[in-house]
Amino acid sequence: MVRLALRRKGFHMFFMDIWRVCVAPTHPLAGYLYDPNLPTTGPFEVPYVDLYTMKQLDNGDWDMQELDG
Repeated sequence: MVRLALRRKGFHMFFMDIWRVCVAPTHPLAGYLYDPNLPTTGPFEVPYVDLYTMKQLDNGDWDMQELDG
């Protein structure tokens, strides 16, 4: 459900040890973010955001997923 909603807004959601999101070429602002005159990038050369699970504890603190590595 989240993956489809992000795709409709022009983002790619993918799993590589953790869920991640990056801007897709179909994003409305992609033309300002990508230069078509530059060569295709290699692995891990495109900006992306890691998605972590968070939940609020009874005492108000937050418990956040940590990436093992």
